[in-house]
Amino acid sequence: MIRLVGLYACSGFLALVYEVLWMRLVSIQFGVSSFAVVVTVAAFMFGLGLGAWRFSKEWIPSLKTPTYLGWIEFGLSLFAIFLPTLVRISSPFIDSAAVRFSNELWHLLIILSALILLSIPAYAMGAGFSLVLKYVNNQTRLLPWIYGLNTFGAVLGALFPLWALPHFGWVASLRITALLGIALALSFWFLLPKTHNTHRAAGRPTLRPPISSLINYGILGALSLALEVAWTRLFGLIMLRTEYVLALILATFLLGIAIGSVLTVKAGRYDWLKVLPWVVSAGIFLSLLEWVPVSAYLETAQFSDFNQALIVQGLLMLGMTLPVTLSLGAWLPLLTNKFDNSGQWFYSVNALGGGVGALLTGFVFIPLLGTTTTLGLIAFLFLFLEFNIKNKIQWVVLPVAAGLLFWASIMPPTSRLLPQEMGHSHDIYHYEDAIAMTEVVEQPNGQRYLLTDLQRRDASSDPTAVFTQQNQVFFPLIYHGNPHSLLLLGLGTGISDEGSAQFKDLTRTAVELSRGAIIGAREWFAPLNKNALNQTVVIQDDARHFLSAHQDHYDVIVGDLFHPDLAGVSSLLSLEQFQRVRQHLNQHGLFVQWLALNQFDLPSFQVVLKTFKTVFPQAVMFMDGMHVALVGSIDDTLDVNGLFNKQAISNQQSDNLGESSITWLGRYWGAIPDNHAPLQDEWAPVIEFSLPRLHYSKANELVQVLSYMMSKRPSLDQAKKDLSLPAPLVKSFEGSYIASDFLVRSWLATFSGQDREADHLIQLAYQANPKDRWVDYALSDQLFANQKAILSQGMDEKTLLKRILTINPYHVEAWRSLWHLQQVEHDPSASSSLAQILRLAPLDLEANSAKNGGL
Repeated sequence: MIRLVGLYACSGFLALVYEVLWMRLVSIQFGVSSFAVVVTVAAFMFGLGLGAWRFSKEWIPSLKTPTYLGWIEFGLSLFAIFLPTLVRISSPFIDSAAVRFSNELWHLLIILSALILLSIPAYAMGAGFSLVLKYVNNQTRLLPWIYGLNTFGAVLGALFPLWALPHFGWVASLRITALLGIALALSFWFLLPKTHNTHRAAGRPTLRPPISSLINYGILGALSLALEVAWTRLFGLIMLRTEYVLALILATFLLGIAIGSVLTVKAGRYDWLKVLPWVVSAGIFLSLLEWVPVSAYLETAQFSDFNQALIVQGLLMLGMTLPVTLSLGAWLPLLTNKFDNSGQWFYSVNALGGGVGALLTGFVFIPLLGTTTTLGLIAFLFLFLEFNIKNKIQWVVLPVAAGLLFWASIMPPTSRLLPQEMGHSHDIYHYEDAIAMTEVVEQPNGQRYLLTDLQRRDASSDPTAVFTQQNQVFFPLIYHGNPHSLLLLGLGTGISDEGSAQFKDLTRTAVELSRGAIIGAREWFAPLNKNALNQTVVIQDDARHFLSAHQDHYDVIVGDLFHPDLAGVSSLLSLEQFQRVRQHLNQHGLFVQWLALNQFDLPSFQVVLKTFKTVFPQAVMFMDGMHVALVGSIDDTLDVNGLFNKQAISNQQSDNLGESSITWLGRYWGAIPDNHAPLQDEWAPVIEFSLPRLHYSKANELVQVLSYMMSKRPSLDQAKKDLSLPAPLVKSFEGSYIASDFLVRSWLATFSGQDREADHLIQLAYQANPKDRWVDYALSDQLFANQKAILSQGMDEKTLLKRILTINPYHVEAWRSLWHLQQVEHDPSASSSLAQILRLAPLDLEANSAKNGGL
C-alpha cells in the first residue's frame, strides 16, 4: 500500500509537469497564454474523465494492474520525447491551413487539434486512477489517501517547471520529465507485487451511483474548473507578469484539494456535503474582496529576488483560495462514503464536466461578463449544488447572497487596484475578451495610458512617448526612401501609424490581435494619432497567422515593441517569425524590429540579436532613445546607405518630427555583432523563461545592455566608411554621431550616481548636435529640474523658461509655466503659449479647459 501510494504520488508529479509544459506549447501556437490555459486544462479534464470511466470496467484484470500502470507511464514518456519533433513536422501543415482558413477558423482548428492531441495522454492518466483503485479492490477508506497524495505530488509537479524552464528551456525540461517517467514505469513494473494481499471481499463495488448525484458532481466539476480558469485570469492581472501564475494557481488549487481529501479520513461524515457549497461560495466572495488590497500591496512590494516573489505571491494566493480548495478536495471522498462507491464514476463525470466548464468560462463567460462578474456567477451557482427546496432558511439567505456576490463582482477601478501609480486616475474605457483585458486610463492632467491585463502599459499620450511611437514608423520609411506599402505588426494606440502621415502615396496595413486595442486606438487616442487609422487597413489577427495566410509583399514592415517575457509573445522575436517576415518583403524591402532595452538582460538581448542576424545577415542597428531598431533587408548585398533617402540627407530637410535625416544617421550603431547565444526558436523558446526574473533583479541590467551597445559601436571613422557619406555631409554627421555617443554615456553616468558627469556629457552632446531631440529633452529637463538653483543666481523665471524652450520647443511643462506667468502679467502671448500646449498635448485637461473658457 505504501509503495503504491508513493508511486502514484510520483505519477501525479509527472502529470502536472506535463500539463504546465504542454500549456507552454499551446501558448506558442496561439500567441497568447489565456487561450492556452483554457485549452490545456480542458483537454486534460476530458482525457482524465474518459480514461477513468473506460478503465473502470471489469474487463481490466486486476492482477495485471502494475503492468498497465508501467506501460501508461512509459507511453507518456515516449509521447513527451517525440512531441517536439511531432510539432516541428506538423508546423508546415498548420501554416498551410492558415492560407485556407480565416483567423477564427484557424484558431478553432488549433483548439480542436490541441484538445485531441493532449486528451490522448490525459486519457492514459485517467485510466491510471481507475487501475490504482482496482489494485486496492476499490476500498473506499483508501480513496482519500490515494487521491490526496497523488494530488500532493501534483502540487510539486506544478512548481517544478518554475525551476526547470529557466535552467533547461522547454524541450530539455520536457525530455528530462520523460526520463523520470521511464524510471517511474520501471518502478511500477518491479517494485509492486503483481497481486495485492487485500481480499476482494474487503473491497467496494463499482456500481453506478444515482444519475442525479452524477449530474450534480459533473456540474461541480464544471464550476470548479470554471473557477480555476477565472482565478488564473484574475490573479494574472495583479501578480506575476508571466504565465508563471498558472503554475502557482495549479499548485495552490491542488494543495488545498489534497489537504481537503486527506482530512476526510478523520472527518468523513457525508452530512458535511450540505455545508460545502456555502463554504465555497463564501470563499469566492472573500477572494473578490481580498483581491483589491492584495493588488495594492503587490504594486509597491519589494522582493529580494524572483524566488521570493514566487513564494510570497504563492502564499497570498493560497490564503485567498484555501477555504474553497479544501472544500473541493473533501467533496469526492465524502460522496464515495455516502454512496459506498470507489469513486471512479464520480471522478469521471467531474473531470468531463470540468472540461466543459473550462471551455465555457474561457471562451464564453469571461468575454461576455468579464472576469470578476464570472467569478460572482460561479459563486452563486455553487449554492444550488446541495440546495434543498424545502429548506426555508436557504430561500431567505439566497437573495442576500446574490446581492453580496453582485456587489463584490463589480470590476473595481484601476485607481483602487494600482493606487500608487494610478491612484488619481479614472477609467474611460474597459474591454475584456478571451485574449486580454484592455483599459484606457486617464490621469487628472488628461494623460491617457493604454493598459493590457492591468499591468502592461503598452503606450501613453505623454508627448515624449508620442514622439517615440511616431519614430517607430517614421524612421523605417525615411530609411527606405521611397516606400509605397507599409505593414505594421502591432497597432498599440495608432500613434506610430501617424508617423507615416507625410508619406502621401503609401498603402498602410496594420495587424493587431487585440480587439480591445483596436477600439481603444480608434476612439480614445484619435486626437493623438490624428485618425490615421482611417487611412489604414486594420486587421484583427495574429501576426504569425497573417503572414502565413497572406501572400502580399511590402516595401516596409515594422515590428512593434512587444513584451518578450510573455509566453507566446516571444515567438514574435523568433527565427521562424523573422523568416516569415522576410518572405513578405519586396525587392529592396526593409524590416525594422524595435526592442526596448529596459525589457532585456544582456543574455536575452544577445539571443534576439543573433536570431535576427541569422535571417538578415547584413542587418544593422540604430538607437532611438532607449529603443533599438534592428534593420534588415531582403537584399543582403546592399550597404547600409543603399536604401537611405540621400536627397533628404543632402538637402538637410527636416521632417515633421523636427529632426533632419542626418540626425538619424548619427544614431547608427553598426552591424549586429556576432555572439554565441542560442537562437530564439519558436518551438524551443529561450527568453520567455529567463526574462521574468529581470523584474526582481537587484542588478541594473540596463547598464549591462547599454555598456554592451557602447562596446560594439563602431568608431567614428569606421561609421563614416560604412555609410559612404559624401564629403559635404561628413562634418554634420560627425557632430550627430558624437552627440548620440555622449547621450548614452550620460545615461550610464546617471546610473552609476555620477550626476555632475552626466550633466556635463549632456551639455557636450548638445554642443555636438543641438538638433537631436533626445539630447534636447535631456538638457531641457536638466534645466527645468534645476530652476530653483538657476534662479538663485539672478536669472528671472521667464528668461529661463524661454531659454529652455529655445533648446527644446517640445517641452510641455516649460510652456505651461510660461503660460501661467504670461496670464499673471496679462501678456497677450499667453494665447500663443496655450496653443503650443494644445499642439503638443491635445488631451491636456487644463489647457482644454482654458481654451473652452474654463479659466
